[in-house]
Amino acid sequence: MRCTWKDCAAEGTHVHTRNDGSTWATLCDKHHAEIEAACPAKDKEFSPKAMLRAWVLASGGAKKLAKSM
Repeated sequence: MRCTWKDCAAEGTHVHTRNDGSTWATLCDKHHAEIEAACPAKDKEFSPKAMLRAWVLASGGAKKLAKSM
């Protein structure tokens, strides 16, 4: 499956699921690392802007995300 990050053509190898078990993103190694880096952790400062940016891009972009809601 292709990476769901907006405008990425790489192979998606990391499946991200919702609490109900459904898939919301399938990311390549590069974008998986980017979204993981944006997620809150006890040992780093949290940036809501970075997390929201990564979530929207991982979902395929703002238009695609809005259509899925």
